[in-house]
Amino acid sequence: MKKDQFRILIDKYLQNQATEDEVYLIDKYYDKLSGHTENEAYPHDTVSEQALLSKINHEIDAIEESKASTQKQTVKLFPNWLKIASVLAIISLAYYFFQEKNLKVQQGAVDYASKILPGGNKAILRLGNGKSIDLTAVKTGKLTAFGSSSASKIQVDEVSFADGIAETSGPQQLNVIEVPVGGFFKVVLSDGTKVWLNSASSLTFPSDFTGPQRNVKLKGEGYFEVAHQAQKPFIVETNKQSVEVLGTHFNVNAYADEDQVKTTLLSGSVKVRTPNKMQSALLKPGEAAILTDKSLSVHQADVNQSIDWINGRFNFSHTDVKSVLRKIARWYDIEVSYEGDFTGVEFGGKISKKKNLKETLNMLSRTGDVKFKVTGRRVVVMP
Repeated sequence: MKKDQFRILIDKYLQNQATEDEVYLIDKYYDKLSGHTENEAYPHDTVSEQALLSKINHEIDAIEESKASTQKQTVKLFPNWLKIASVLAIISLAYYFFQEKNLKVQQGAVDYASKILPGGNKAILRLGNGKSIDLTAVKTGKLTAFGSSSASKIQVDEVSFADGIAETSGPQQLNVIEVPVGGFFKVVLSDGTKVWLNSASSLTFPSDFTGPQRNVKLKGEGYFEVAHQAQKPFIVETNKQSVEVLGTHFNVNAYADEDQVKTTLLSGSVKVRTPNKMQSALLKPGEAAILTDKSLSVHQADVNQSIDWINGRFNFSHTDVKSVLRKIARWYDIEVSYEGDFTGVEFGGKISKKKNLKETLNMLSRTGDVKFKVTGRRVVVMP
């Protein structure tokens, strides 16, 4: 697109006269130019260039003032088209002026955030006999045999347990699969139950389910597809509650740094109880139980939002800044601190977990409500 054509499009958009096709062209052109200029710095060394940029900045300020709203708002992960067009005007016009003069590009500071990659398939298996296996490093195939059971790595992100003839004597040995910060893994238990474990999570379970119940213990977050056994309930214990099922699909979010435990039911039925059994709730598909220090309550759930993490996406809906950054910190293995007050600022939208940290933070900062300073693996959030 030529410079004059681009200027005409920007003028039409700012006057609300652009067609859908023209808005689409602006968006595509913005994506192309923003990728080119993101890590480049151009010197502003002429009066005419400074005057032009000053004028455009003045237009942006006027737009922002006219679109001021209440303090609490849910902001989408993509800025409104008007802001895109205005920012694009600065990027593109400055780019053309400086490119025509063949100015040299100045190298900026080290881009730490782009070097912080997303998490991946990581887990440690700690067997009841004291043996530990790094599931990230080992090849697929049979890993070990212990008692009447065996463990095999089925694929890069999955380990499976198989039982033989159950042993009736001696104490039952418990295994633990630990998924670190920045990790994700799937385990298939000996009864056929499938469990997906999110970052900074662990599952404690027996090699064989020999008793009248199938008991496991969860820390962090796990999505369960429980194999149906009518006479043998499956019980998931966390520090604050237990979930009892026969055969169903559900998600439990029980991170220690969250102020609630959330159990979301996709199919079947589950009973959620506090450890002292003073409170309980029976869930139907599409419902979620929210347990806080004060109460246990049942609400309609956004099921897709609750389980989108197993599909490789962050999914936010009216989610406050600190909750968003806790999820991001677990996945990218970063430390987060805050400068300023973020009360009332919420996010809504989806972000692929395959992006590097820089790409993810850029999507959040485009809202205009937050900015980020990255030094090593430390991220400072600023208004």
